[in-house]
Amino acid sequence: MTLENLSMGAIHEAGHAVAAMRLRMPIDRVTLDRKGGGRAVFSPRFFSIRTILKDTEGTGRFATASEIEQMKAAKERAFAQKGLISLFAGMAAERAFNPGTDEKAIQECGAGDLAEARRIARKFFRVSKEDMPLFLEKFDQKARKMLEDISLKIVLLDIARELDKRGQITARDCRKAYEYFRQVNALRSIARAEAAD
Repeated sequence: MTLENLSMGAIHEAGHAVAAMRLRMPIDRVTLDRKGGGRAVFSPRFFSIRTILKDTEGTGRFATASEIEQMKAAKERAFAQKGLISLFAGMAAERAFNPGTDEKAIQECGAGDLAEARRIARKFFRVSKEDMPLFLEKFDQKARKMLEDISLKIVLLDIARELDKRGQITARDCRKAYEYFRQVNALRSIARAEAAD
């Protein structure tokens, strides 16, 4: 796979975008400034109280206020886990496309992502300072594993190319590129099913 003079900033930000779409997180746009920095901007996530209030277990009763808070907190933690993977996907993309890069340099470029990951870990999971490295390592590994998929790498390159050209791409542009990934996976599934017959 060729990088075709793509900036590492574009690859980094495209990594965030691809992970967010793969994890079905709402994304508004991805931007890249000419100094090499950038940002993946996520849509605010709202949790539907109406959905939570349903009689979900067939008990004939609605959830109590404390049960609603517990369900809401569980949804927020699940969303935070996806956010952590997406945060680490930027650095994982840099590693995937430039394996010779010094790890310290990658972490310096992703310093803002690491700070945000620590903030999320403290807020939603109450991770102590001592447990933080091991906790975050799990999400870093998940991001790296996700980006091993060759079709996702192709989508990432498409998004990075557009980002390098235009400086900003919308969620619609990202979804268009990601649709390719879904089609390739559907074709793979069909081919596997036919081979099994």
